[in-house]
Amino acid sequence: MNTPIYIIVSIALIVLGLSNGSVSAQGEGTNLNRLKWEYEGGVFSFQLQDLPVVLEDLWVLQTSEDMNDWQDIETFEGKAVIKVSIQRGARQRYYRARQIKGGDPYLSDYIDAYTVWQGSGVDSYSMEIRHGSSWFFWHGNVTVRNNEVVSTESIDTNFPDVFEPEHRTIDDWFMVLKRNIDNKAYRIDVTYDETFGYPKTAFIDVDLRIADEEQGWSILKFLPMR
Repeated sequence: MNTPIYIIVSIALIVLGLSNGSVSAQGEGTNLNRLKWEYEGGVFSFQLQDLPVVLEDLWVLQTSEDMNDWQDIETFEGKAVIKVSIQRGARQRYYRARQIKGGDPYLSDYIDAYTVWQGSGVDSYSMEIRHGSSWFFWHGNVTVRNNEVVSTESIDTNFPDVFEPEHRTIDDWFMVLKRNIDNKAYRIDVTYDETFGYPKTAFIDVDLRIADEEQGWSILKFLPMR
């Protein structure tokens, strides 16, 4: 498993009510890189400037409320400006640009799919899912209300009776996928639902040198509940 290499070039604290600005910071291996932003009509526009162009690298715009938990917004891949609408109820946000050395073949699709999922507003649903890790699998129905698993029904499984596998929400499966993307898993095969964006099928091989650590899932049916 390769160790991911990141470079943070700028961190901007934006307090709602400010108009325009440019924030500078010292990044590892860089000199005075800049994350420039402007505000107009409820939308922030972010742009990287004075950066060396390395085609193999990927730049990601991230946001956080407290500088501890960072969320990917969008990559700068193929675009010079990223536009971000004001989040309702937010008083201040931190933004930063993160460089991923060597790029990432999965991150852009992940961000796009997660944005679709968040935009759907679905927090209650039922799904039929088959998931497995190593030699074990679980196939059954999972019911989620207000983003919490409230019931499960097993159809088929080879887990021992004394062991209950962890049952996850769609957001939990997104977290599993993101963790393996960030940790540079050896292989990730994933497809996303075209309507709701959730990871419909996934196969993850964490490390080619380790046997029987593969994991994956297939969401066979998905029914949102209003």
